[in-house]
Amino acid sequence: MAEAGQTAIKAALIGCGQIGSRYDEGQTREDVYTHAGMYHRLPQFRLAALCDRDERRLRQAGEAWPEAALFTDPARMLAEAAPQVVSVATPDPLHAEHLELCLSLAPGGVVFCEKPLAGDAAGARRLLDLAREAKSTLVVDYVRRWERNHQEFRRALAGGELGRVQAVVGYYVRGLRHNGCHLVNLAQYFLGPAASVQAVGARPGEEPRDALLTMADGTPMHLVAVDRLGYSFSIFEMEFFCQKGRVRFIDGAERLEEFEVRAHPVFDGFNHLAPRESRWPQRTYGGAMLEAGRELALLATGQLTESASPARDALSDLEIFEAIQLSAAQGCRVAPTPHPGGGQDPMEG
Repeated sequence: MAEAGQTAIKAALIGCGQIGSRYDEGQTREDVYTHAGMYHRLPQFRLAALCDRDERRLRQAGEAWPEAALFTDPARMLAEAAPQVVSVATPDPLHAEHLELCLSLAPGGVVFCEKPLAGDAAGARRLLDLAREAKSTLVVDYVRRWERNHQEFRRALAGGELGRVQAVVGYYVRGLRHNGCHLVNLAQYFLGPAASVQAVGARPGEEPRDALLTMADGTPMHLVAVDRLGYSFSIFEMEFFCQKGRVRFIDGAERLEEFEVRAHPVFDGFNHLAPRESRWPQRTYGGAMLEAGRELALLATGQLTESASPARDALSDLEIFEAIQLSAAQGCRVAPTPHPGGGQDPMEG
């Protein structure tokens, strides 16, 4: 919450569910995981309004954040609260609808949306066009892009500290467009653009789950869904196999384990991967949302013009999913991505 005497940026939230508000309601811990919690905690903002169509959920959120006015209609909230920054944390199928409202009724501001950006690539392109017309900044909450360990690991890769990446494997649940998009986004964040994709094991008419991405530099990235028989547990992990060792992002990618290449103690002529002390021993995930909020404040006040997680990268993720679907429809043949030589450079920005 803004301190006395400060001119705070007015923020509003559409969608008071888990990531919108609930995970932080009634909490006193240092870590912040929600949009409402982030706006409430940072002195740059005043959480001016909350909106949810579920009146019971809205009242519960309002009890946690009493500084905010409550609305059930997002159009009315945007008109009356006139926020400078708006978060959209509604269910996936509603993202495009609510983003269009924000861009048309609150032009010139910053809009912070949960992934995926839209239901398909065409819808995402339309949103990017609307944002340009409205002179608004559209940011997507791929929160790991603001997480310190992910940023430092990215720099280590680019600096050659781990040698050339030889293969990457990512494990996820609950669909490519929902949680799988985090893996695709991170693959391009760490390694640069994907050049081609291939669905793996998809049957005719079945939504693909597993896939192989080949990055522009030739690195293979395997996407593995572990809920083929139905949801049993949550998992979001990545493994990087590099010339000088292996790095595992485990526990929801909040913790990094490292292994280094050593001569095998028994078998002459063979090397193996041995555990070593991680260069990233501390969990920093709980501070990532606050870092995202600090960036939003800079964007809203014109002190920054480019986000660490711009909407164009979220569009690229959707284009990759559609290429995977095309591959599945063609008998799991290799399919090129729309922009195999483009996308974000792994150390741009």
